Amino acid sequence: MKMKSESRKWLVGLCLVLIFSFFTGYYLSYRINHKEKSKLEIIQEIMENEWYYGKDDENIEETLQTNMILGMMNMEKDPFTRYLTSLGVLADSFEGIGISIDIYGEYFIIDEVNSIRAIENGIRKGDILTKVNDIDLSNKTLQEVNAIFSDCQGEIVLTLYRNNEEMVITTSIVEYTPITVFTKEYGNDISYVKITEFNLNTAEQIEDYFKGLSNDYSNLVLDLRDNPGGYISAVQEVLDLFVPSNKIVMTTIDKNGNQTIVKTTNDSLYFFEKIIVLIDENSASGAEALAAAMDYHLDDIVTLYGDTTYGKGSAQKTHYFNDGTYFHYTYALWYTPEGKTINKIGVDPEIEDINTGISMITSITKEAKLHDYGTHVLGLQVLLDKLGYEVTLHSFVDELMVEAIKKYQQDYGLEVNGNVDIVTLRSMIKLIYDDKQDHLNNQLNKVMECLANGTI
Repeated sequence: MKMKSESRKWLVGLCLVLIFSFFTGYYLSYRINHKEKSKLEIIQEIMENEWYYGKDDENIEETLQTNMILGMMNMEKDPFTRYLTSLGVLADSFEGIGISIDIYGEYFIIDEVNSIRAIENGIRKGDILTKVNDIDLSNKTLQEVNAIFSDCQGEIVLTLYRNNEEMVITTSIVEYTPITVFTKEYGNDISYVKITEFNLNTAEQIEDYFKGLSNDYSNLVLDLRDNPGGYISAVQEVLDLFVPSNKIVMTTIDKNGNQTIVKTTNDSLYFFEKIIVLIDENSASGAEALAAAMDYHLDDIVTLYGDTTYGKGSAQKTHYFNDGTYFHYTYALWYTPEGKTINKIGVDPEIEDINTGISMITSITKEAKLHDYGTHVLGLQVLLDKLGYEVTLHSFVDELMVEAIKKYQQDYGLEVNGNVDIVTLRSMIKLIYDDKQDHLNNQLNKVMECLANGTI
């Protein structure tokens, strides 16, 4: 009897263990399948499978992923962390005809010629582009023009105006490495080098120019205005041309305090008695790093001239995905050779020459009519005010602003309707562009005169 009782107890215990194991397994399975999913995963599943409007999107999963990624960005805190579907300006090479264009009145102006092929074809900076393959570009958007070029195959016929004379140039779309260095000589004593951005062959382009100089120039004007930056390695290679090896270019420090020091590596130097570095509010990132490093290491011969720079003191990396997309993100701040951050501060010039013209207005972005409201309206009001038209700066299109618009339209030979329509808007954009070019040219001429007479 005792043996049977103990066997029964052992059997009951075993059953209890099995029951406990079963329910424990079920509970854990439930937790894994139902409770361990993040809120983001659950919402994504609902949007993919139950969201009513999801039926209208053939690639709903990709759309949701893209939207979620974009939602993670904080553009106000860090405008340089971006999800990209193409590398754009981060690419080493491009496919196209090798020009950059900007809105200019009714048509488009060639703002930069970026390839040897385009130069050889006779295209010049400042040409007005009016047609592509007999397609009139009047009042089209930049997106529409890009679409036209994307649809082109084989030869492309461009209709251009230079000095009010029509020119027809035939070219084609090719893969090219962009030109980032433009040069010129002023007299027998001043050499001019403009760097538009820092690409992988920028230093090589500058050195080729230096090697080919016929005169031994004592003065150099290094133009970094409107330069958005580029590769840190390219900045280091350019500094290599002027500063001995083992000198600090910049130091990057990540969120964990890890430091990476970038130093010069070359002793094949080019010497000048004076170097004027032109900077402005659009000089950013690598341009700021080069300006600060040259000023620090060559303080006795370098003078920074112009306006305080943009203040992009952060460093970025790019993660490449198999589907051809990219994640470009901020991983550190960088510091000048003297250990200072310029992030959201900028690099100050030693000689200040600030642009106070209408080209400083950046919010001229879209059309406006009576009772419209917004920052774009304020931008238009600031422009009209600077041009001498009576307005109230309050971001609202009132009757006073309508009268100012009518006077502007009358003065510039436009249809007088009181609205900032597409034609009026593009006329204003042209004024801003011209004002910017006038400032850049006048500033450069002023520097050249000062160098020539020894007052700088």
